[in-house]
Amino acid sequence: MAKKTVKYISSGILSASKTLEACSGEILQIELWTDGKNNAELIIYDSPSDLVSADTAICGLAVPGASIYKSLSLPKKTGFEIGLRCELSGEGAKYIIIYKRFWKEKVGGGEK
Repeated sequence: MAKKTVKYISSGILSASKTLEACSGEILQIELWTDGKNNAELIIYDSPSDLVSADTAICGLAVPGASIYKSLSLPKKTGFEIGLRCELSGEGAKYIIIYKRFWKEKVGGGEK
């Protein structure tokens, strides 16, 4: 039987859309900044690539330009199964995603 291993990860500050992982896990927190005048929006998808659709959207966060910053702590079990893709819009916007990554340990070339 495979043992599920968990690793807590911060994306670091990002300023562009990006695929963070091709794995399963749970999103814990989102932080989103504006440049002080332009609106910012971040949508997170369960996708291992930039091929996304509304059906694969997990959650999102929007911040009016003048508000500058917003943080969202997500309830437990806000999960993704195949990947973590972040789509950012808004000039000067930046974000951080904090998440747990799951994987099965491999022993002797196979999963255990």
